[in-house]
Amino acid sequence: MDNQEGILQNSDLKRYSGRLNLKPKSINDKLNVAFNLTATKLENSRPDARNVVGNMLTLNPTDAVYVNGQPNVNLSNDAVNPLISQRIYSDETTNNRILANISPSYEFIKGLTFKFNLGVDYSMSQRDIQVLPYTSATIQPKYFEQHCYE
Repeated sequence: MDNQEGILQNSDLKRYSGRLNLKPKSINDKLNVAFNLTATKLENSRPDARNVVGNMLTLNPTDAVYVNGQPNVNLSNDAVNPLISQRIYSDETTNNRILANISPSYEFIKGLTFKFNLGVDYSMSQRDIQVLPYTSATIQPKYFEQHCYE
């Protein structure tokens, strides 16, 4: 397992992988079957980097980030607090991949071998992007207040 944390909050990459290699021999070492299998699962979380970084760059540095322990929603330049942007946005991707190969071979006589190769490369990805309702810095919908400050 490999777990890489990103620079921004809500950004990380988790990688799980396994590998199996078999090469049994039989019939007086004339029949060989090589089998290779590799499986990988990636879980990737991404923040809305363009909006989060853009809002960070446009914020007035004298504005308070928190008010009464909660992210400030009334910023002087009517920008969205990046802390709120991170709470209302999620982008999750899962990728599963399997690489498999089987290769039987038979040596009929010394120097004459028949070999067959069969392989598969299967990959499936699923991406889920969600943005919770949020209208503006001055009007807060009830859904946001109930779910993001818990």
